Amino acid sequence: MAEAIIPWWRTNILSNHKQLWEQSLLAIALYQATLMLAVRTLSRASFAPTGFDQTFLCCSTHWP
Repeated sequence: MAEAIIPWWRTNILSNHKQLWEQSLLAIALYQATLMLAVRTLSRASFAPTGFDQTFLCCSTHWP
């Protein structure tokens, strides 16, 4: 049997589709893992860690 000749642009589209599919599966798995842990996720946009009480940083009333 003769093999089908696939144009170069079609193989590029198929490989990009596979990469997007794998990335979406990874994103779904990470989302579900964070739901199961019930832990607040850290923000990737901030320089400082998130998830702790900010009042200790800005108010001097907590110090004797």
